[in-house]
Parts: sequence; C-alpha cells; structure tokens
Amino acid sequence: MGFIVNQLVGTAKGKIGNYVYRIKKNGESYISQLPKKYKKTKEIKAIINRRKFAMNVKFASAVNDSPILRHIWKFAKLPGKSAYNKINISNHNSASDNFMYEDAHITPEGRDILISSVNLDANKLEVEFEVFGKIVTKFQPPYFAIAMIHLYNPVNHIRKPDNYHRFLTIEEEFSGLKFTEGKVLKFRFKSAKNTFSIINDYNNVVVYFAIICVKNNKGNPDWTSSTGTIIKGLEHYNENKERIYKLTGINQPSETTQVKPVYNIRIR
Repeated sequence: MGFIVNQLVGTAKGKIGNYVYRIKKNGESYISQLPKKYKKTKEIKAIINRRKFAMNVKFASAVNDSPILRHIWKFAKLPGKSAYNKINISNHNSASDNFMYEDAHITPEGRDILISSVNLDANKLEVEFEVFGKIVTKFQPPYFAIAMIHLYNPVNHIRKPDNYHRFLTIEEEFSGLKFTEGKVLKFRFKSAKNTFSIINDYNNVVVYFAIICVKNNKGNPDWTSSTGTIIKGLEHYNENKERIYKLTGINQPSETTQVKPVYNIRIR
C-alpha cells in the first residue's frame, strides 16, 4: 500500500486501472492494488472440499461455543493457536460436504469411553457407558457431563434452509457417580418436558457425549473421548457416505450402526 504525499491539487479517489485510491479521515490519499479476481472451479472434488470446509466450520463453532469444551481444547497440546483452530484441525477429516462422519469428536482424543446406548426422545437424554483405566484412578469430582446433539436435514423443507444444521449443547455438573471399571454406568440429563422436542423436526440426529473432569489427581483438567452416536437417519447417512465415495473415491468409517430404539417418540 502506498501513500500520496505533497498533494497540491485536491485528493485522489476511486479506481484507476488495477489500483484504487482512497481518502483517509485526515484528508490524505493512499493507493492499493485491487485484489485479483479468480473463478471458482466447478470440479466436483473442489466443490466438495469447499462444502467440507464450511461444514467443519459449523461443527467447530458449535463446540467452541461451550466455555467448558473451549477450555479443554485450549489446554490440549495440539496443533493450532486457539481452541477453535484445534477443534477445526482435529475434525477436518471427519467433515463431509453436508454432514459430519460419526468419528467426529467434541473433545480432544484422550481417555476413551464405550457408549453402550443413547436414549433420546422429546423429554429426556440418557447415556449408558463404560469407563476404563485411568478414568477410574485419576478422575475426581466435580465433573461435567456434556452432550452435543447435531440435527440436520429438516423434515419439512423444499430447498436447503438456513437452519439445515442445528446444534443443541447440554452441560450439567455432577459428582455422585462412581466410576467403576467394567460396569455399565448411566447418566440422565436433567430436563423439562419437551426439552428435546426439536428432534422431531429433523431426519438426522447424532449425539456426541463426553465427561469433563475439572481437576484430576494431578490438578489438571481431564476428559473422556468418544465418537458420535446416530439416533435417527442411518439410511440417509449411509447413502451420503456412498455418494461421497463414488464422487471422490474417499471412503470414511464403514461400520456404522444406529442405537436402538431408533427413535422414541444452547442451540446454534
């Protein structure tokens, strides 16, 4: 960027060729080169990659909305300067053009838990899971249970609406649950009637669940890690995976299951 000094005859303003002249508040003019125009390629892989990037941004932004999750990502020793960048980088390969693969995660890879079942209807969200190893020996209360529900593909829509993707995040502090290895544990989020009724409006529902330990036995934050659990829309999900594979040759998680019952009947 260049400045025009010793302006004897007025001030310059506007575009001339590949340059644009602008006026500062003090009356001085400065000149800068116009940004180069480029055409977006219509190659199918490039289009999918752009949409994949946009999808990952939506997911990372929803995770980053949670102060608790944001703190965990910021603490994790991963590539990226900010929590948001770390979330984005870590989930890059789990994003597709209009959905997230079930191996996406809301916490950094850490202490795995096994999700046995997720029971979600309009009135409740209940998760059954098993813990192993250092979760039993290192975790100490208080804890936070966090679930992020990804809803997409609305039931009633003609064209893709602005609310095609929604994210509902629930955070709850607890301390009474004793972690025992090899035992199926159950956590039910406190909720009022119809708290989760929005799931009726979407064909695809995926639940991501994690437990956050504020301070472990060494005084550091700790967390569990698991993949998403598909509640609704398994057939549509698998069709999307097959579509992406045919277009790009990229195959993502092949063994995909849906919890039973299929469906029992801070949002972003």
